[in-house]
Amino acid sequence: YEDEKVVFSKVAGGAAYDGNEWMLDGARASVLGGSVVVDGRYKDGTLRNGRIQSEGIRVKDLKMLEDKAGGGAAGEGVIYLDYRGAVDFRAREFDGKGTLRLENAPVFDVPLLEEVYDLFAALIPGMSPQDKGRFDATFTAHDKKVEVTRFKATGGTLNVSAKGTVDLAKKRVDGRARGKLTGLPGLITKPLSRLLEMEVSGPFDDVRVKPMGPAILASSDAPEDVGEAFEAIEETGKAVGEVISEGVKAPFRFLKRKADEAQEKSGGEKKENRAIP
Repeated sequence: YEDEKVVFSKVAGGAAYDGNEWMLDGARASVLGGSVVVDGRYKDGTLRNGRIQSEGIRVKDLKMLEDKAGGGAAGEGVIYLDYRGAVDFRAREFDGKGTLRLENAPVFDVPLLEEVYDLFAALIPGMSPQDKGRFDATFTAHDKKVEVTRFKATGGTLNVSAKGTVDLAKKRVDGRARGKLTGLPGLITKPLSRLLEMEVSGPFDDVRVKPMGPAILASSDAPEDVGEAFEAIEETGKAVGEVISEGVKAPFRFLKRKADEAQEKSGGEKKENRAIP
């Protein structure tokens, strides 16, 4: 956040300067309702051989940094990060890998989850989203490009898996996703699920989650990971009209406040192109 100050408190841990660089050993501080621990060698805005761990960072506090204006509902979700590698804080470039987790969040705070609910609802009437969700992601980063090798989001009976690339320089997302809706009535010995394959692509301000075909009926034990083969029972809905041609708009703004979505809706944006944080 270039123009915002982040307050750190309860700073503790080991740090030593050898005349050339700082050596950090368990340097810890409280911030944004949680904590951050940093290890590694630091010089001129760059952390090398580093590890950054954060626990319990509150999404609502991050949102306040992103946009201080206005009110609106703030998510109660918390973020956990574990990153190992190098970070050039001035150039905002990375060379490492890590994991990211979001817990106890409203569905609108979980990337892809509500968008996939919307697509299923358009193809299979009668669906309604859950209130809470979570996600886990594994990623590698080099320079300004982040490769998401594993992403799984869960909300009630819906699971979403994805993989792809986030280009921070071009401000663009490209990837594939699979949604799996479980808990469908079927044979007592063989409960059913519906699977939907999707393309996720576009610039940050116009990312589209677009079905690659109709929802497919399958057994409940069909793999939920994107790219894995499964045996289809039958197609359960035709992906037609603007839902298949345009998809659901999902701007890349994980920290956007819910109040902004309400403002965009009042401006007359169409349901199928609804902006979802």
